[in-house]
Amino acid sequence: MKILDKYIVKQFLVTFVVMSTLLLTITVVIDISNKINRLNDNGSSVKQALVEFYPYWSVWIFNTFLPIAVFITVIFFTSKIANNTEIVAITSGGISFPRFSTPYFFTALFLGLISLGVNHFLLPKASKKKNEFEYKYLLTESKKMDYTQVKSISVLLSKDEYLFVNEYRREPQSGAGFLYQKFDQKDKLKLIKNLRADQITWQPNDSTFLLSNYYIREIDKKGREKLSSGTQMSFPLKVTPDELLPEGYASEVMTSPELLRFIEREQEKGSTNLGSYKTQFHRRSSISFSVLVLTFLGLSLASEKRRGGIGLNLAIGLLIAFMYIFLGESLISFSKNEILSPVLATWMSNFLFGALALYLFIRRANQ
Repeated sequence: MKILDKYIVKQFLVTFVVMSTLLLTITVVIDISNKINRLNDNGSSVKQALVEFYPYWSVWIFNTFLPIAVFITVIFFTSKIANNTEIVAITSGGISFPRFSTPYFFTALFLGLISLGVNHFLLPKASKKKNEFEYKYLLTESKKMDYTQVKSISVLLSKDEYLFVNEYRREPQSGAGFLYQKFDQKDKLKLIKNLRADQITWQPNDSTFLLSNYYIREIDKKGREKLSSGTQMSFPLKVTPDELLPEGYASEVMTSPELLRFIEREQEKGSTNLGSYKTQFHRRSSISFSVLVLTFLGLSLASEKRRGGIGLNLAIGLLIAFMYIFLGESLISFSKNEILSPVLATWMSNFLFGALALYLFIRRANQ
């Protein structure tokens, strides 16, 4: 059996690598052809994009569609050995179908664990690099104007702390008309600190904000006022510029420990609109687990010799892959709109297709 196990693992991995490389190359070429004019218009080039954008973009798209790539891979090479009656010969020789599927399981587990690590730690860093290049060179004029225009900020830092900025620019991470207010923890209407400043500027070196022309009014427990002012002061806040004015992709660029801390801070502040952040966290694990689900679904579908051969199995596989993607994206949109819980939305596809895979696997094993 060791020879058979090695044969299946080799077929699995070689087919997966070849197919993934081919699809990724085609996807990159198509994407470059669509973006080449925008790159040139914004002062970049294909060469620069190939170095600074597409390595990170490839990590993102590869890991996002990894389960589908594994699914198509399993259907392709399993259909091939089924049409050569190799599976019939193996099971006729006294080897059970569950035993035959063992190398599939361990190979899928190996790929799933790699995907899990990439999703939780590496992919956020790659997404950050990808998005930085995208916002610099690939935005349309309307989106670029929206990104760079002056915006006002109103943030609840905690249950008793508020922050306002009248005019804030993402670049160079500065604003005008700053106001910070802190209220008494027991008496929510009692203001105990009021800090105003003409300018606020982010200082990345020490992760603080520099306030220019500031005025402070503090009230102690006895109701006595203390006034102070100055030209400049460093003011530490519990937020970064990205959290002050978060992008739509903010959750994508945080590693899972960072994302959990962010969600915890938002919950402490009393924020309720956290569906997209929780969905992003749970989705990272569910995508990796779906590698196992779709591997056994593909094995169960393709291990029987059919009159239509590989072509029919691939057609069925592509249809199921489309249904899987459509269902998953629909459920995630419900989760982001607070209609479904993030856990249910991200895992329901695996539960449904897992049940189908289990049924087909048991049915195939009993034949």
